[in-house]
Amino acid sequence: MIAIHRSFSVALVLALSAAFAHAGEPAPANVTEALKQLAPATVTVDRVEFVNGSNSRFLIAGRADRNATVSNYLRALDTSERFHKTELLQIMLDANGRPSFEIMLERKPGPEVERDATAAPAAKKPTVYRCTIDGREVFQSLPCPSAATR
Repeated sequence: MIAIHRSFSVALVLALSAAFAHAGEPAPANVTEALKQLAPATVTVDRVEFVNGSNSRFLIAGRADRNATVSNYLRALDTSERFHKTELLQIMLDANGRPSFEIMLERKPGPEVERDATAAPAAKKPTVYRCTIDGREVFQSLPCPSAATR
């Protein structure tokens, strides 16, 4: 019986370590600091991490006092010199009516940025879906799930 418990414990530890290995690693301090400097005073950046092993794509999770503040933060990120391809993944209201959000963006590459600056930027079509999931109002970049798939 002890052998079964030990093998189960070893399997559990291995499974947990594999799960944590696939989770996003924290972004470097200089990137996190740059993202926090762009944030309005009423935005709290809780987490900044790499996405899928990338060293230029980041996920930002945070909180704000209202939706308009999140919108201002998105604009600041979109127009910054260091980041681009800003995408609001999700915004949810907590019990107090304050939004928490997830934003995906990329760090701009170095020298190529100046070469690409002469090209006209492609028009970006913003798409946000307003959904009710588990009784909570959610704004997200993906279409709302149908009632049958929930």
